[in-house]
Amino acid sequence: MKTSAYLLSLVVMLVPVSAVYADDDADDLDDSDSKRPKAETISTEGLKAGCFYARDVSNWVAVNRTQLIIYAPSKSRAYLLTIAPPSTSLRFNSTIAFAGHDRICGRPGERLVLGSGLDRRHMVMDVRRLDKDTLAAYDATREARDKDVKPAESPGAEVETDIE
Repeated sequence: MKTSAYLLSLVVMLVPVSAVYADDDADDLDDSDSKRPKAETISTEGLKAGCFYARDVSNWVAVNRTQLIIYAPSKSRAYLLTIAPPSTSLRFNSTIAFAGHDRICGRPGERLVLGSGLDRRHMVMDVRRLDKDTLAAYDATREARDKDVKPAESPGAEVETDIE
């Protein structure tokens, strides 16, 4: 009886959090007044649940404010990690850590810790194993997007001198 009451309270706590952050990219939609592109996202539909050891993380890539791809232990084993609340600084952090369990599966109590001071904690909501096709499709989209971004042309530096 105590176990079922505990699980019920846990579900009641988690459902509102996931409902609030399920559509976190709604404010990133491309409307006619905005030049900002729509945020990328990877659908979890059809992806199997997965787990990885925090000590095996070799690299990571931020997809958007709530999703990141974790490579553990190598690029051939990629996982899609979903966090809450959304982090506006996820793409700019050079350091991540995990708190909770050594094996990260999206269980209650697991946290992604961001920043050099490791002071911003985000709940790990879901971990999915990325298949080769999904990862290849994401990489292709990202490469195409990066090719489209061209630096603005600069007229160069102008130097004025009073020497005659």
